[in-house]
Order: sequence, then C-alpha cells, then structure tokens
Amino acid sequence: MEVITIGNHKGGTGKTATSLHIGAVFGLIGYKTLLIDLDPQGFLTRMMGVDTNSVVDTSLRLFDVDTSLAQLETVPLPSFHLLPSSEGMRTREKKLTSTIDLFLVKEALRGQDLYDVIILDTAAALSSYVLNALVTADTLMIPVTPELQSVHGAEQTWQSARTVQGRLNPGLKRLMFLLTNV
Repeated sequence: MEVITIGNHKGGTGKTATSLHIGAVFGLIGYKTLLIDLDPQGFLTRMMGVDTNSVVDTSLRLFDVDTSLAQLETVPLPSFHLLPSSEGMRTREKKLTSTIDLFLVKEALRGQDLYDVIILDTAAALSSYVLNALVTADTLMIPVTPELQSVHGAEQTWQSARTVQGRLNPGLKRLMFLLTNV
C-alpha cells in the first residue's frame, strides 16, 4: 500500500483537484484506490456529489481510537472509493491534543489490504488532520501555483514535512512539488 498526502499550507493551489485527478488515474489503470477527505470543509466530498447525511462512515471515524479502515464503509465511485469528510471534523479537532493523536490515521490504516493506493486530501492549514496525513504518508505531493504566496506556503509545508520526517515518520520517503495552474 502506498499512502500519498496532497498538501500545501496555502489555499487555492489545486490540492483537491490534484487528489481527485491522481486518484482517478490510479483507479483507471487498475489500482484499488481510496481517497480520504481530511479537509473539514469537505471540498473533495462536495466535488464528488456525496451527501454526507446518506453515508455510513466519514473520515472523522479515523480519529476514533481502535478504529481500523477495514471496519469503515467507503463510498464506491467509478474509478476509486471515497471516505468523505464530515461537518463534525471542525469541532473534533479541538480534542486532538496529545502526541498519540498524531498517529490515529496511521494506526487506522495499518495492515489494511483493501487498497493499493490511498490518497489523503488535506486542508490549507497546519492542523492535527494535516499532521496525521504527514505522519501516515509515504509520499508528500505539494501542489504549488506560480505565485509568491503559494511558493511561501509550499516552503512552509516542506519544512513541516521535513520535521515530521525526522521526528515522527522516517517512512516519508518522497517529498515533491507539483506545479499547478500553468
């Protein structure tokens, strides 16, 4: 299983579109692919037309202790599955305060064999959700637009990732930039 986190501390860089397109490509070429919407605003979930009131599970469940991905029901879409975001993520984040909380997603995904590729779509902020995504990732892809603020956000994201790589996730093997909106 490969876990790819898509993130940039700056908004408007194409994180969600990148997550969607990369996930679709992996699915179309035959990889069992899961996209997890870790953005409390739920842009990926809305882009896919998923009504969170009609789903059994959301990505918020990943932050319950002792939850395994195998226990969760994902939403099947044409080329991948989606674990949608939830409105409850906004309030739950305030409760994720301990160091162990940074490993909840990693633990929930541990040992799963349902998917070949898991893509974590993140919000434009350094949050407990973004840190969980970095701690879980094998690869970080940082979408960056050719604008100064986007480049600054990408630099901050890179530094955060290097810190996580050194202290919490030595398995974060690849950090890369993806130029978008060109």
